[in-house]
Amino acid sequence: MKTQMLDGYEKNMPRSISIPLLWMAGVTLCHVYFPFHLLTSVKAIYILIFCKVHATILHTIQYKLEATLLVKIMSQEQQRRPQECGHAHQQDPSIKYGDVFNVSGELAQKPVKPEDAAMMQSAETRVLGKTQPGGVAAAMQSAATLNEQAGLVGHRDVNEVAGDRGVTVTETQVPGRRIVTESVGGQVVGQYVEATPVPSSRASAVRESAITIGEALEATAQTVGSKPVEQSDAAAIQAAEVRATGSNVIQPGGLAAMAQSAASFNAECQNSQDKIKLADVLTGATAKLPADKAATALDAEGVASAEARNNPGGATPGGVAASVAAAARLNQNVNV
Repeated sequence: MKTQMLDGYEKNMPRSISIPLLWMAGVTLCHVYFPFHLLTSVKAIYILIFCKVHATILHTIQYKLEATLLVKIMSQEQQRRPQECGHAHQQDPSIKYGDVFNVSGELAQKPVKPEDAAMMQSAETRVLGKTQPGGVAAAMQSAATLNEQAGLVGHRDVNEVAGDRGVTVTETQVPGRRIVTESVGGQVVGQYVEATPVPSSRASAVRESAITIGEALEATAQTVGSKPVEQSDAAAIQAAEVRATGSNVIQPGGLAAMAQSAASFNAECQNSQDKIKLADVLTGATAKLPADKAATALDAEGVASAEARNNPGGATPGGVAASVAAAARLNQNVNV
């Protein structure tokens, strides 16, 4: 831009016209001040000196004008830079999941959208009977409303993470309390515990000394939590959920469903950094299971078989099958 402006200015400068004009002016003054009888050579010398002096003056004025123009252009650019930097920082002022909840990765950078809040409200109503005052759905609704009022999202917009990986609310009943876990895209955004009446019969309660299947899955999150979820992991988690609950029905939004969604997503994902890890699915596994039980040798065998069918390379060291097997051995040693 600077070069173009200076080039344009130079083109408009009368360099090619100045010398003829100066020559004509010199000739006129020469005839006025010098008698006609003087030698022509003297007149010519005077004209040349006149042109040389005045051409130098014109060039000096031109250079000063060019310098002034250059300083002005630089000053204008310096004034524009802070404004451009300011616009860069305000590209996306929407309220994001990371501003409201303790989440990480891709979800933390996504704005909260109206359809996300609607899905969470529906999930809370379906599982808990109503939307919880001051809960996760209420917080999402407030953020989405502000984003919509600011014109940053549309009324029917949905976040691709929530749409692809799901919005879930799970309720786990354990003796004396109820654990409610709410997740968006496989990441826990809210969890709370409510006291419930303790039943008179304790026959179905898991002994405190036993290691449950849910606890074994949580141990997997600790040992190989950074491993991306694969199809063999999803199959083992599904088998573990079936053993823990005693039901072959896969709960929508449950642990097995989350694992299967994560494995499908990872199979299409090219960037390993964006893949869903085992820790994302299995952290808090006990709370995500609708029921739980102490791990036994039969449970370990069923989980290992499911993992082996989908992993010809062998079981993952420290993986789901290995953790359930370790829990079963410990329980057998204490005669559970």
